[in-house]
Amino acid sequence: MTEFQSPKRRPRGTTLERLRPVHRGISRNWKRDRGSQFVEFGVYLPLLILVFALAMETFATFLALERMENAARTGARVAADEGTAMGQQAARESLPSWLGDATVTVGTNSRNGLYTEVQAELPFIFSVESTNLNLPLSQRVDMPNL
Repeated sequence: MTEFQSPKRRPRGTTLERLRPVHRGISRNWKRDRGSQFVEFGVYLPLLILVFALAMETFATFLALERMENAARTGARVAADEGTAMGQQAARESLPSWLGDATVTVGTNSRNGLYTEVQAELPFIFSVESTNLNLPLSQRVDMPNL
């Protein structure tokens, strides 16, 4: 027999024994990674809260603009039929309560038509009480003289 075929020579270890050091290394890494999910969550949570707050602020702004536009249209339509005082009252009544401090102006424009302008300051939903970070909004509707 040749030296490679010697019956005395056996493989250095079984497959399981050769894999065991790799398994031990993975096991050690798992122990070092304990709690990493909480660290990642702690890093991403403020970002998620910021994105959520910005989405809510954007939604509130567009909702306020839509309600102000509706109030201005209502005021202009009623002012064309019943006069400027009634138009201003109708515009004010069609505003939601959270926009109750809005300024409603009804008057005649340069083409002898009527206009209604609604101006309000929208406070930030998630703001600190001591800061005055109000967003000024304005909507104007011109009604032609028919």
